[in-house]
Amino acid sequence: VTDTFHFITGAQDTIGNPLAMGEDRYGDLYILYLTHKTVYRLLDTSSQRRPKAYFTPVDQGTGSFLFQGLQGRNLTYQWLRDNVVIPAATSPDYTTSAPGTYTLVVKNILNFSDTSDQFTLGALPLNLTLFTAQKIATGKVALAWKTATERNVSGFTIMRKQNNEPTYSGIGFVNSKGINGNSGTELAYNFIDSTALSNSKIYYRLQILNKDGSFTWSDIRVVTTGGVKNDFTYFPNPAQSQVQIYLDSFVQPVILTIYDNTGKKVKEQTLNQQSTIVGLEPLRGVYIVQIGNKDGSNVIRKKLVVH
Repeated sequence: VTDTFHFITGAQDTIGNPLAMGEDRYGDLYILYLTHKTVYRLLDTSSQRRPKAYFTPVDQGTGSFLFQGLQGRNLTYQWLRDNVVIPAATSPDYTTSAPGTYTLVVKNILNFSDTSDQFTLGALPLNLTLFTAQKIATGKVALAWKTATERNVSGFTIMRKQNNEPTYSGIGFVNSKGINGNSGTELAYNFIDSTALSNSKIYYRLQILNKDGSFTWSDIRVVTTGGVKNDFTYFPNPAQSQVQIYLDSFVQPVILTIYDNTGKKVKEQTLNQQSTIVGLEPLRGVYIVQIGNKDGSNVIRKKLVVH
């Protein structure tokens, strides 16, 4: 590690033959050349460069959340709840169990600022903690979801889009299990889609209907039903100490392998369920996440940044 910097201001100053690139926990990019022993850091020298406000909510399992902000150099941080400044909440990370809508404001030394997307803790009328979709047989997909709390919820419309359909259609409705649509404890729901097409990629989402007629949406889940290459999603990216891997279609244990940017294998793990949290310590930088069958077939790779 060195604090000596070499500035490359134009193409005429480059060394040639770039070998590899990497990223540190602050989001700074580095480049290494084949015939030169110096590691170069790529700097944005624009006078108009702006910060990026982004944070990852991590459920602590005790009713509280750890909000992990994307860190950077020469930045200041301010957390807000319901658009009101939280006193002394000026660190990149913030832990809370108080219900509300949280945002992070990041400002750099040029006084440019950015505000993150919102995250609602203890969301009312409903706090959806789980939503999965999994192929269980030809033409059948099982959907499951859980809620931590509900208030004045009528129920859930299951929405589906398949076979290149342009819009979602309702395929079923599940009533709220809460008493009069209210619950302060965890409730579990299930729904079987028995009319799913084969050889198709199918998209599902929940329309959460409130008693006053308003509604909100869940995230989207994707399932492949044969004849289509399996896929996976992961969250968050960039990640820090862990990442959640979600398999679009799960029919057998698969192998997860993580490679660094030199092609070296740094982690391997068997995934035995559709959704798995994978630990990433002590990884830092840019990695390739590979998932494939045990026999080496159906391999898919995606890039993951770890701060």
